[in-house]
Amino acid sequence: THERKIENPINLRLFEVDRESSEDSAHRRLIVEKQVDGSIIRNNEWQALDLEPIKDSAGKTYLLRIDTTEARTENSVAPWAIKSKAYPLLHLNHGSQRLPYGSLCFRTTCARVV
Repeated sequence: THERKIENPINLRLFEVDRESSEDSAHRRLIVEKQVDGSIIRNNEWQALDLEPIKDSAGKTYLLRIDTTEARTENSVAPWAIKSKAYPLLHLNHGSQRLPYGSLCFRTTCARVV
């Protein structure tokens, strides 16, 4: 949050994308969606987006969207990013602009019991 006062909800959505270069929402399939009350997010807090393992996901393209209806940038959430491209298959966009030398900070966990 960078100590910002966030009042509107934050929407987290993960899509499977039919074509990697597609900006067209018709080529996306919603996998999971979560809405977070912006006013309860603490500074530097991780947000979980829980989902079941995706069958046959190898080689497919996925898009994580973080949206808000905040009109003012100074009142919006900003995901952690790094100034490198640690994973060559990841791309980072802000709005419609691609940021070629940046990656989101994220972590994955697996609670799968066999």
